[in-house]
Amino acid sequence: IATLITAVWWLMCVPLPCVADQAITLAPHPRRSHAHTLLPATHIIEHEMRGNSRTDDHPSALQDFLHVGPTTTSTKTLIFPGWFHSMILPHQVNTALNDAKTKNALLKLNGKTAIVFGGTSGIGHSLAVRFAQAGSNVYIVGRSEKAAAAILEEMKGFNVADATYRFVASDLSLLANARAAVKQLPEELKVVDYVVFCQTKSGIQGRTPTVENIDEIMSLNYFSRIELVRQLLPRLEAAEDARVLSVLSAGVHSPYNDYDIDFEVSSKFSLKKAADAAGFYTDLAFDHLSRQHPKVTFIHASPGFVSTNWGTDMPMALRLTIRALQATVAKASSDCAEFLFPSLTQPDQRGNGKVHLIGEYGQDVTTTTLHTDEAVAFVWQETETLIETVGVPPPTIQLNACSAYNTSATSTILEHFKSGEGGSRRRQLQLKHNEAEDKLRWSLLGVPSFILLLYCGFTCFFKQQRFNQRAQNNSAVKKNRFSPGI
Repeated sequence: IATLITAVWWLMCVPLPCVADQAITLAPHPRRSHAHTLLPATHIIEHEMRGNSRTDDHPSALQDFLHVGPTTTSTKTLIFPGWFHSMILPHQVNTALNDAKTKNALLKLNGKTAIVFGGTSGIGHSLAVRFAQAGSNVYIVGRSEKAAAAILEEMKGFNVADATYRFVASDLSLLANARAAVKQLPEELKVVDYVVFCQTKSGIQGRTPTVENIDEIMSLNYFSRIELVRQLLPRLEAAEDARVLSVLSAGVHSPYNDYDIDFEVSSKFSLKKAADAAGFYTDLAFDHLSRQHPKVTFIHASPGFVSTNWGTDMPMALRLTIRALQATVAKASSDCAEFLFPSLTQPDQRGNGKVHLIGEYGQDVTTTTLHTDEAVAFVWQETETLIETVGVPPPTIQLNACSAYNTSATSTILEHFKSGEGGSRRRQLQLKHNEAEDKLRWSLLGVPSFILLLYCGFTCFFKQQRFNQRAQNNSAVKKNRFSPGI
């Protein structure tokens, strides 16, 4: 199974240089009745990378091939209907990477301030170092103090005068910790120019609620990020050109169809639903924030397949498979940072009241089919309600020393939990629902497993009986064959 999955993945995603120098004949375009023969793909890409939106010999060849209008994006994804899901030519990737590195090397961000959440490893680490290399003040928020110390020493090696590098320890899976992390920032830090979210977690387990009864992956990928944006908005508004980047799954995730029924992805949880919901909610929430705060640019990005320590919490066999793929076909986290960095720093990448979605090479990507104004309003309202509800302590009820078993006081406490104040009612219902779901899951899995176990046991028993009977018959035949005749 692993070999088959790997082979399919290679056919779908791995660049094939042999196609680059071949002329490709396309099927008729939906709006045209004739087919087109493209120039060799490398020629088209080279022409596109020089900033031209059309080719001279074939005016609309690339646009017909992509089925999109003219564009000046520096990278393209070539679509091969019926053959491959997508194919990115190596020449294209290298040219785009060199172009991004050239632009990033010219940046001087002295005096600017960047906060990187989840900056102690992977893409967050590379982006934090890239900010420091450009001269920015950098604040890293993460869990590993040891890793942060090494990163801070690496930043000091750039010898940027008057630059500030600090680390804030926090487990961002809890909204309370996210709020506390913002409070740990210096009070004199009144302006924040760049905020980057890279905190995440991988695994194959089911729903894992935190003490705040939010799934851990959903909290890291979405809820904690939105709460941090809410807490940092005054400092972002004070900046001249503030940017917020959430590294997650722009243009990759599917729409989450049950957003208005199962907002927290709790009743029918799966890893795919949680991933789709986090990416879908990020699109919608950033769209709302872009409209309400047009001075701040909100960016949702997909990093692609990057060589990081992602998958640490997975089983060893799966983790080793991921590491093998990362060693062969994944791009380095530093290259990923170079692709994402222009969206944070280039003047032509400002949102101007619109959410900015980018792919793994910095190209623009589109929203999902369910991205509507109604969905934006609903998801934002539900997000705010959950964030403002979670972590609110229940009111303190004073009991007299001699009335520890006072009936009225006890009934008051019970009425408080039944009323749902402070989110306790929601948490109780969720816990009951999870318990019922676990019982149902175990019953659905246990009964077939028990039947299968009985079937295997009886099958093995009867096969053993037949084997023993056949062995006895064979021994009797041999005995009669070699016995002397009468």
